[in-house]
Amino acid sequence: RVFDATPDPAALNGGLRNENGRPIEAGFKGFWWQYPNIYSLLDELNLKQSEVLTPFTRSGFYTPKGLFTQAPIFSDLPRLPAPFAQALYTSALFTDLSFSARITIVGLLLQMIRYKSSEEMYLRYDKMTAMELFQESGVSTELIEGFLRPILLVGLFKPPEELSAALVMDMLYYYAIGHQYDFDVKWARSPISEAIIRPMVQDIQNNAQFAGLQASIEGNTYVTEIIVDDSRKASSVKIQRQGKDSSELIQADAVVLAVGVTGLKKIIQQSPSLANISPDLRRAAGSMKAIDVIATRIWFDKKVNCPFPSNVFSEYSELEGAG
Repeated sequence: RVFDATPDPAALNGGLRNENGRPIEAGFKGFWWQYPNIYSLLDELNLKQSEVLTPFTRSGFYTPKGLFTQAPIFSDLPRLPAPFAQALYTSALFTDLSFSARITIVGLLLQMIRYKSSEEMYLRYDKMTAMELFQESGVSTELIEGFLRPILLVGLFKPPEELSAALVMDMLYYYAIGHQYDFDVKWARSPISEAIIRPMVQDIQNNAQFAGLQASIEGNTYVTEIIVDDSRKASSVKIQRQGKDSSELIQADAVVLAVGVTGLKKIIQQSPSLANISPDLRRAAGSMKAIDVIATRIWFDKKVNCPFPSNVFSEYSELEGAG
């Protein structure tokens, strides 16, 4: 059984729609090259990738001066060792950045070679902010403000002054530096809840029924407490359904937490038996901070042709950060 606070988490009843019938989905999720599990899931569900997702696309990075740079489709280009390939193929695409400013990224790449060389080294970088890392590496201000800062604001929703240098290098390695194709990205052609989650849930329910079991996705339902028994096993959960005065106690063989920071804090605060046996989870819930993000969707009355399907804007005074 899956409990979710949203009314229709699996879009089994049509998903969230506005008054004009247009789909509502928070955020805009990309599907990167290194998401093989997602692509395998689509194959298992007999969904055609070309119908669910776009091809790999280019992305544009804009400042008030205009196009700052763009991300090519790296998988269309001859494969070379990383990160040399990324540096080579993007060097000519920074339309408003001098070569002397671009070359300063080398200092950051050298730091990335050694930041995981030992546990002590990693902890050193973890205590440093990303901005301190960039400055120590000699990265130019233009490159920081026009490219690195917006990448972090869009990817991690925080400016470099508030992010661990180790975390940022982990993110850059995974999404951009580790392999030539890592930054290639596809986008969903329709709401993910309808295009992927709904058929996945239907498949789970069909398989469960075939095995004589039952699988349910229950919306408008909050988990208020996880109860741990004397054997240190999560044996039951308390749930509260929207519109109901009393809670329900549900027996469980196992509990999987798939919640955000705010939800985790509330569950831990209301689950003393869980908090007592899980000091690491308790500390994480106490130290992590939620990040407020506003997702805005605008529908035009006609098709607008854009050079790039996805775009990042930075240094605009009207934006708090990047968009």
